[in-house]
Amino acid sequence: MFVIDQHPRGFARLIDGMVRDTVPPGDPRVVLEANVTKIQYDCSGVSITTKDGRSFQGQQVISTYVCV
Repeated sequence: MFVIDQHPRGFARLIDGMVRDTVPPGDPRVVLEANVTKIQYDCSGVSITTKDGRSFQGQQVISTYVCV
């Protein structure tokens, strides 16, 4: 299935809808436009490393991949 989102916020709009009832607007746990280079996960959670060297840990992650 091919889906193209013409909304100016793109995939961010999808995330907004998914977290609307649980995450307040502007919450720093929602990170957009981060180029993920490494994902590690096990039963205790997930660790994400980004291209710019940032690291994030959590119990769950939502990641989208865009081929450019």
